[in-house]
Amino acid sequence: MSRDLLNTKTVVLFLALIAASSCNPVPLTCIPNQSLARADLYPNKAAFAVQSFTLSPIDIGRSQTSTCSNTTFSGISSNATCPSGTAPGSTLVVNENGLCPWTYVECFDADRIPMGLQVAQCQCSGCLDPYTHTPNPNLQCTPVKRNIKVLKKTQCAGGMYKYEEQNIAVPVACACMRQRVA
Repeated sequence: MSRDLLNTKTVVLFLALIAASSCNPVPLTCIPNQSLARADLYPNKAAFAVQSFTLSPIDIGRSQTSTCSNTTFSGISSNATCPSGTAPGSTLVVNENGLCPWTYVECFDADRIPMGLQVAQCQCSGCLDPYTHTPNPNLQCTPVKRNIKVLKKTQCAGGMYKYEEQNIAVPVACACMRQRVA
């Protein structure tokens, strides 16, 4: 009797495996506010981890607006204060003492994960001469960009939303480059 029961369980398990392998997940394009497993939504894409986070009171105040703009992501500061004429300081901070100094600004977007990104902005248009500490017009400060993956929230019909994976080029530093000759 136990052998028949074992064979019956084996057959049922085998049929369940066949049924499970032939099932396709229901394609969803928008999700309500509750979370769904990523594997259920996109079974053929490689999964990646998203760290949970809580909003600080400062982030809640900023969540209605975006501090990102196209000029921020260009890596060139519109209100640059180039430290020309000043000798490098005693600190070994690369972004302050290089031939092409830069600063970091926070780029905040409430509809993106991660919400905050540190973006480099060049302080000078021309690279600083290492001897005179003045901008050299023959050399140009150029942002060094790195492509990163983010999740961007997009609106769907009926008050629902979805997160789409996007690649964005984020300036991470500034480097001294020769001027392009036509």
